[in-house]
Amino acid sequence: MVATGLAAEKLVQDYVKALGKAKAAWATSSPQERLRALLDPANTLLGPIGVPRVVGVIDPLGNMAGSANHANFGRGTWTMWFNPDILDANITDPEFWRRAGIVYHEARHAEQTYRVARKLARDGNPADKIATMIGIPASVASKVSGSPLAPATQEWKEAEGWQLNMQTGDDGLSRADLVNTQKDAAIAKYEEARFVRRSLESVMKGDPDAPGNLKKVYADAMSKPDGAARMKELLETWQNNHMVAREKAKQWYLAYAKMPVEQDAWSTGGLVEANAGFTPSTPEQELKNLDADERVMIPIAVMRLLGGSQQERDLIVALGSAL
Repeated sequence: MVATGLAAEKLVQDYVKALGKAKAAWATSSPQERLRALLDPANTLLGPIGVPRVVGVIDPLGNMAGSANHANFGRGTWTMWFNPDILDANITDPEFWRRAGIVYHEARHAEQTYRVARKLARDGNPADKIATMIGIPASVASKVSGSPLAPATQEWKEAEGWQLNMQTGDDGLSRADLVNTQKDAAIAKYEEARFVRRSLESVMKGDPDAPGNLKKVYADAMSKPDGAARMKELLETWQNNHMVAREKAKQWYLAYAKMPVEQDAWSTGGLVEANAGFTPSTPEQELKNLDADERVMIPIAVMRLLGGSQQERDLIVALGSAL
């Protein structure tokens, strides 16, 4: 099978070569300069393929920091959002090339989307319908009429698989949207269970950094005749909830990673790391991170046990009702 677009060996090599100077200047560059250093070479390669330039922004909503959601291509706005963490100054060589592979992965999503739009144009769909069918800006959809995709090619075959993920149904959601919604819900449930379990373990171990209000709830419970037994039972319940929620999150994450658009993008991004001499990252590594409880895997703010936080108040209410 012939590699297409950004997956072609020469384009991967060109991207890696272009990032050589960026790597040398990384530590002394500003976050915006690092963003451009990663994204501009990808845009340079996308241009001859016909893909409109992708605009990079540093997480405008402020909900990506502290998560494993490093970067996202948004086809609805034709932008790539960067987690501020991906632009940290002090990183190792493997971490630099992991970041490069992530951006290349997301750039491949832009290529995938544009190629599906070109296929839809060959199928006879007008620009306004294409924009609605796969949720892209009208300005992007208007460009594909002049370059419809040639049928019976490797590019066409790939676009057919990607289209199944992107095209929306009557409810306005694509198959990828449905999978991602379930994945995000499962991981959010996992994060909730982990938060409660860790909070309970923290206060029951006498951690001096445990929230003061939560320590009071625990002390009140322990002052009752059956308090110790009930707290033990409560902890066991949340330990089990955590385990079950983690397994569900892993299964939905795997479902996400095995979608055609994601399999292809993971493979394409991995080519950058391999070309730079490092082992390509895989979804399976992300699952190991989840299994080790090392980080969040969706773009939500990290939950912190801060005095007076909404999470703490909700937890105290939940524990109070359970006790």
